[in-house]
Amino acid sequence: MLRSGIIRAAAITNFFNYGVMLVADFYLAIYFQSVLGDSALESGVHMLPTTLGMLLSLVTAGGLTQATGYYLPMAITGPCIAAVGYGLLSTLSPTTSTARWVGYQILYGVGSVFGNSSPYMAVQNLVPLRQVPQAMAIVLTVQTFGSSVWLIVANVIFNNSLHSLLWENAPVIGLAPDIVIGAGARGVHSLGLSGAALQALLDSYAKSVDRVMYLGIGLAAGALAFCWGLGWHNILEINKKEALVDERKVGSVDEGQDAEEKGH
Repeated sequence: MLRSGIIRAAAITNFFNYGVMLVADFYLAIYFQSVLGDSALESGVHMLPTTLGMLLSLVTAGGLTQATGYYLPMAITGPCIAAVGYGLLSTLSPTTSTARWVGYQILYGVGSVFGNSSPYMAVQNLVPLRQVPQAMAIVLTVQTFGSSVWLIVANVIFNNSLHSLLWENAPVIGLAPDIVIGAGARGVHSLGLSGAALQALLDSYAKSVDRVMYLGIGLAAGALAFCWGLGWHNILEINKKEALVDERKVGSVDEGQDAEEKGH
């Protein structure tokens, strides 16, 4: 199965795509809770722009594919938009305005899912019908594995960055890094810090989230590099050809039956 270029391209593309979709989703919540002091419910509300962007993206990408028949343009465009969104999210700081992080989220949301369905379309339309179930299972397994891998990598980047920055700012913060990290993202505002100490602490969290966003840019680049293997195919034309073949088969069968009846 993995000898098929379409299946390999679909699996590897979604290996990166689902990392693109999930990494920012996790660490935006940490940004809102640690830097802005949101509760879990408030951070969920503040992430609605991401959901809005995803919904707009799914409807638009589906409509364009249905209208043109081409899925590859969506697979190419999605990572490009996501990379821009991640780049903007990497500038988040304690002073970022609401209008900016709302706009950044919408852009990231649109890009993160714009091309996610393209690998499925390629597999369903270009792989022989009897192999489609196994091919889809391979793609789903690889993308799930990718999601886990990239979230682990993001966690390593965040934790190492946060620990390093807290050590650098320890003289200003006045607390050991382990105490701050132990308080959790939501608990940093209950440590009794204020003024320069609190600002240094919030800057450390914000910069650590920013560094995770660099990973998102790299994942978008990976998806863009491998999606070309899906090929430039028009699924509308493929479906028309399959319909013609089916009609010819049905016609041949009917002709054969007529000939048999005449012979009798």
